Amino acid sequence: MKRAIHAVAILFALAPLCTAQMPPEEAGTFEDRVLLELSTEFGRALFKNCELTVHLPQYDGPATSRLACTLNTTDGELIEASAEITDEQESNLREMLREAKLFGSGHTGTDKRGVCGIFQILTIGDQGITVAIVISGNPTFSDPGPRKTLLDWLDAQEKTLYQAWQDERKNTE
Repeated sequence: MKRAIHAVAILFALAPLCTAQMPPEEAGTFEDRVLLELSTEFGRALFKNCELTVHLPQYDGPATSRLACTLNTTDGELIEASAEITDEQESNLREMLREAKLFGSGHTGTDKRGVCGIFQILTIGDQGITVAIVISGNPTFSDPGPRKTLLDWLDAQEKTLYQAWQDERKNTE
């Protein structure tokens, strides 16, 4: 019994050392390097999964977006497309991220893959802190507001990159 009490006391003493490098209230400024990953897994659809990655650099270098999707076929062909994000788009995206308050509450949703639906997760890294939010079935992303605006922007990026992949494929055939 004494060992268990000591183990719990040590655990509580060490817990502050194992927490994040900064208090969560300081995350979410999105001034430095930011990495967004929108992962989508499908039930029965054209794709098995897709991942949209948006990288906003801390210093020099272009902001970029990249789409990678695995076709829902036996060979599971991977489609990929990428593009640079303009300075204006980057600035707007950073503002959307701040307004969406992604490090706050509203992280739960639903998984509808079993009934031909999707399961989407948005992972955001800012200043060494990472948060993962379930998008599918999450009212904070479907109701009008800053999170819906952000999701609409990400969806538009996906569509643009998918169209670029289709156009490139047509040119190579």
